[in-house]
Amino acid sequence: MVTRMLEQYLMETQSLDISSARERLNLSEYELVIVASLIEKEAARPEERPLVASVIYNRIRKDVPLQIDASVHYALDKQGEELSLADLKVNSPYNTYENIGLPPGPICSPSRQSLEAAINPANTDYLYYVLKANGEEHFFTSNYDEFLKWKQKRDASLTDTH
Repeated sequence: MVTRMLEQYLMETQSLDISSARERLNLSEYELVIVASLIEKEAARPEERPLVASVIYNRIRKDVPLQIDASVHYALDKQGEELSLADLKVNSPYNTYENIGLPPGPICSPSRQSLEAAINPANTDYLYYVLKANGEEHFFTSNYDEFLKWKQKRDASLTDTH
């Protein structure tokens, strides 16, 4: 089974320029797969993948926690549930709120599209994103106050519908 999975990975990635990305982004192939797995779980729409990748790389460059909910969901095996403040403090190497840098391994098997986004991120200065109330797309920004505004707007909208 493992051999078949590795063969499939090689087939899917043979046309991707992983070696160039490793040099450009200063990451190993394994780390690129970790980034792709985070993108896979975080992006609400396919076109958001390169934007999510840019946020991840921008946060890595600034040496700040990635703060990716999907990695905490993985650590807690709590998929799809709203995370509490206590959840964000879980003692796990996959807690990207408490630990700086990438988690120790992938949180899922990423698609080719997420691998492509990890290799070719959008060129932005974005540091934040928040899922809009419709749950179908994210708002991206480099401004923390704008991020908070959109987060409050989303939370208020969700409260109004419950």
